[in-house]
Amino acid sequence: MTLGNAAQAQAPHPREVSIRQITFGGTGCPQGTVAANISADAKTMTLFFDQFVAEVGPHTSISDAYKACNLSIDLNVPRGWSFALMGVDY
Repeated sequence: MTLGNAAQAQAPHPREVSIRQITFGGTGCPQGTVAANISADAKTMTLFFDQFVAEVGPHTSISDAYKACNLSIDLNVPRGWSFALMGVDY
């Protein structure tokens, strides 16, 4: 994922925008099953999920058929600015 400024006209200085911390939890990403990496400039993050697997089929339980992972990304941004997710590769 990459941070992008929603309003390009008056962008804050790049040093003012950064990813501080990533936390996660859910049936698809129990603790210890996600590798999170924040780039050296704190602008990009990469997440690898070891156990995010959902199954389908006639004998599949509801808990195996539905998985969820909630991400919380703590951003450092100037007051009054908003940002949008630019892209996700999966």
